[in-house]
Amino acid sequence: WGRAAFKAESAYVRSPAGAGAAEALWLQGRALARGRDCVRASAALERSALIERNARWREPLLLELARCRETLQDQGAIALFEQLALSSDTALKRVARRRVADALMRDRRWAEALPLLREFDEPQFRANRAVALAALGQTEEALAEVRPLLASADTALDFAPLVERLATQHSMRTEELLAALSASPSSTPERESRWLLAAVRGALLTDPVAADRRLALLIALPSNVSVRAGELLAADRLVSRAESPSGLLVRLDSLAHFAEEGLTRLRADDLRRTAKSLLEEERATPAGAPRGDLVLFALAEIARDSLVAPVLASWLFARIERDWPQSPYRAKALLARLSLTPDSAASLRGRLLALPPNPYVDYLRGEQAAGFVQLEDSLRAFGLERARAATGRRTRLGDTPDRQ
Repeated sequence: WGRAAFKAESAYVRSPAGAGAAEALWLQGRALARGRDCVRASAALERSALIERNARWREPLLLELARCRETLQDQGAIALFEQLALSSDTALKRVARRRVADALMRDRRWAEALPLLREFDEPQFRANRAVALAALGQTEEALAEVRPLLASADTALDFAPLVERLATQHSMRTEELLAALSASPSSTPERESRWLLAAVRGALLTDPVAADRRLALLIALPSNVSVRAGELLAADRLVSRAESPSGLLVRLDSLAHFAEEGLTRLRADDLRRTAKSLLEEERATPAGAPRGDLVLFALAEIARDSLVAPVLASWLFARIERDWPQSPYRAKALLARLSLTPDSAASLRGRLLALPPNPYVDYLRGEQAAGFVQLEDSLRAFGLERARAATGRRTRLGDTPDRQ
């Protein structure tokens, strides 16, 4: 392919215009694409397509270009495949429609993907049909599609997407599918762990009780990639439920039974360090302390964004309202809590609207919010000051061993 690309490029250089030039670029682009140099191939193919719009090889060129764009994760690939899906060339049309179906599945456009998926009966397309059907709420049809595949020992089939999609909607059917997969000839400990992890992820938002039960089963299995991912997920879930700084440390202590090394231990240690620092700073900030409201706001953002612990973040924001009643950031803290504790939204909104005149409330009402920009600038500057101080501390700590 390298020699073919070189010869085609030489032909283009000798005659850089007209149909001959377009064909040389087409041959060069195809050779480069086959040699997996899609960046240069795409450039050559695009130039060829612009020079000659009616060539007999235009559709094969567009197919090569679409494949390269797909490899480069270019969003324009799907448009080319959709164009080629209407081709009169049966073989080319079939290839293009397969790629369109795959792209629609990746984009989770289930209803659009399903008619195309029905055109193919290979095992992976049946598995994908099952995923689309499950996503559209057609659980029984999805299971009917996949049952013939369960007797196969084909380890190339990936059932995890179906398990995850089914787990978002139907816990009982998910358990049945997990049992059937476990009994199938393709089952291995690693694949079972992967299916169980998919079931956990699918149920996280819709059935947290089932997610926690499956997560406990997963992390009790012999260690592998999926089990370690489950341990990380378990650590994050423990943290997310902390209701106070001290409660956070208690929860993190329960991570001690996880692996002694590897990503799980590193994640647990990182969470523990962050939590300990947060707890120490929160305890060192008494009610009414100067700039204490800024400190608590920064800690609440760490809890919300870094620890992903919404209840803890709400607890810290609530301290601003309680312990700094004159703070202009009371309103901003209440606004933050609205999204963190939606069950209390009505009460929080009432307290927000009952506040004395405040730039944040004025801004929400669409009124002239004098001081709003200054307050936001002050909060941002305080955050940058904390970040610089933290970087300085880390640098000094990192230098200590060398000085010793």
